Amino acid sequence: MKLTRSYDVGFKKLFSDKINVCWFITEIIPEPRLKNYTQSDIEIVATESINTQWKARRSDMVYRLPYSSSWIYLLVEFQSRPSKQMHCRIYEYVFLIQKKYQINKRLPVVVPVVLYNGVEKWQPATQFADNVEYAEDFPEYVQKLNYIFIDVRDIPEDKLLNGNNVLAAALYVDQVATNPDSVVERLLELGKNIRIPEEQREELAEWLYHAVLKSYKIPREEVNELFEKSKILGVEEMFQSTAMKIKKGLAEEKRKIKLESKIEGKIEGKIEGRMEAQLEIARNLILEGAEDSFIAKVTGLDIEKVKELRNQQQKQ
Repeated sequence: MKLTRSYDVGFKKLFSDKINVCWFITEIIPEPRLKNYTQSDIEIVATESINTQWKARRSDMVYRLPYSSSWIYLLVEFQSRPSKQMHCRIYEYVFLIQKKYQINKRLPVVVPVVLYNGVEKWQPATQFADNVEYAEDFPEYVQKLNYIFIDVRDIPEDKLLNGNNVLAAALYVDQVATNPDSVVERLLELGKNIRIPEEQREELAEWLYHAVLKSYKIPREEVNELFEKSKILGVEEMFQSTAMKIKKGLAEEKRKIKLESKIEGKIEGKIEGRMEAQLEIARNLILEGAEDSFIAKVTGLDIEKVKELRNQQQKQ
């Protein structure tokens, strides 16, 4: 039993909330020139409208930010597995954004960020030239493009616990998503430490359903119940209840595994007992002088097994 590690609808929604996005830009992205932006500065770009091919080649989230007297763009690409072609994808996305949003016929700056949450450890090259053969011999002809790489598991835990928004909570849980017991521990920890704005509580309930509870086959009705309780008891109750539901699900799964193992053991025992009975009958028939073919037919043993038993008796 494990939490699905993917950037599904739940995560996409989190990156559409300016409270979350502003925190991510100013606190998580290691780019000093992005540290002073506020929620009112951020404009979310509808990436599907970049061009007619965008549906086939679509980045995850693009934001427009004011810079000096113009604009720059921030591309956040979500990645759940290593990719040798990441540079090519980023380069294509950047060019599409620049082409669509030209400023006085000049191309805007696009800052690309890859946010990775895969199980496998991955440290890709972040300079385009590192993936181009013989780039060192033709440096003037190689694209000058870098991107920022962020592994979710490398984000300091205290920064996530102090984030006080749904995205910070989601990333804190996602760091240990492959271990259900650790997921439970972190949900309880979040309940004690993190403070979610009231306007994000419904968003929190949605994320808990899509990214956590749904993975453990917990009904949608129970999520609605969590949300209603949080209006009275606060988000701590929401985190604690979610943790308890996962614990209950884990206990039920362990019980099923134990029961299945017990049943399999009984079946194996019966099979082993039946085989031993067949062997004993075969040995007795050999002593009585029966033919191998007759013994095989009566016991259901393979003829080679009957011959092996005969050889063993002759050596005794």
